[in-house]
Amino acid sequence: MHGPPAVAPPLAGSPFLAAPCAAIGDVPASSAWGAIVFGAALVIGGILLFRWHRRSWNTQRGDTAATERDLHHFHRQYLRRTQVAVMLVLLGVLIPLGVTAIDWRPRPGWWAAYWLFVLALTLWMACLAVGDMLSQRAYAMAELAKVRRRHRELEDELLEHRSRANNGRRE
Repeated sequence: MHGPPAVAPPLAGSPFLAAPCAAIGDVPASSAWGAIVFGAALVIGGILLFRWHRRSWNTQRGDTAATERDLHHFHRQYLRRTQVAVMLVLLGVLIPLGVTAIDWRPRPGWWAAYWLFVLALTLWMACLAVGDMLSQRAYAMAELAKVRRRHRELEDELLEHRSRANNGRRE
């Protein structure tokens, strides 16, 4: 007696499934060292950025000429840049950890979730960077408009002063 023919599960033996699963558990030593060096560079870079932003914020906070608007802008900038620095350190730990320390073979779904999380952190950092750039541009444009407005006021005052000095005669 023969039963129904055995049907292979969908995608069984597919090269698309075999390649990632083989890559998940077997990391060449060169890739492991590359991930460790890259991660260490991210950690060092994140720490240096954090220190630089902290020093900059302390300087801006102590500026007596800064207005309340200026301080609000600088504080929000500090918060955005601190988030980026902390996430750089976090990525510097997560990347080598995901490449070298965790055996993903029994849990390929967790492997995908882990790297999607790393990707999401990276995208959030990019969003913060773009937001910081746009915020800085808007702030600089507003400051430039104030400078131009003040420049026009001073030019008008100069013309008025010259006309009074010449008893209303134009030169």
